[in-house]
Amino acid sequence: MEQVEATREEPLLDLDRTIELVRHIREDYSEEIPAQIVRGTPGGILLKIQGGWFQSVVDVLQIVQQHIEFRGSIVPTEITDLLNYLTSQEFKGKERNNPEDISRANIVLELCRQILSGFKKE
Repeated sequence: MEQVEATREEPLLDLDRTIELVRHIREDYSEEIPAQIVRGTPGGILLKIQGGWFQSVVDVLQIVQQHIEFRGSIVPTEITDLLNYLTSQEFKGKERNNPEDISRANIVLELCRQILSGFKKE
C-alpha cells in the first residue's frame, strides 16, 4: 500500500476491538430478508436488511478509515465509495434496502478485516 503522511489523531478504538467490531457487524447479523419491513429485533434476531445495520457499517468504516490514515496508508476506494453511498441521499431515500447493498457491505467489511489484520502483523 502506498504510504502517505500519518495523521496525528489516534483511532477511537484499539486495533483488536476494531477487528472484533468488524467481525461482529459482518458475521453476527442474519442476511434473512423478511417479506415485511421489521423494526427492532424480531425474535432476538439481528438483521442486516435493517437501517440500523447499515448505520453500524458506516460507523465501523469510519473507525477503520481512522486506523488506515493513522498508519499513513491510503484508504482504499472501496471503503470511501461505500461510505459515500451509505451516507448519500440516494441511499437514505430508498424505500427498502436490498440484498445487493448487503453484499457490497459484506465485501467491504471483509476487505477491512484483511487490512486491519495486516496491521497486526507489522
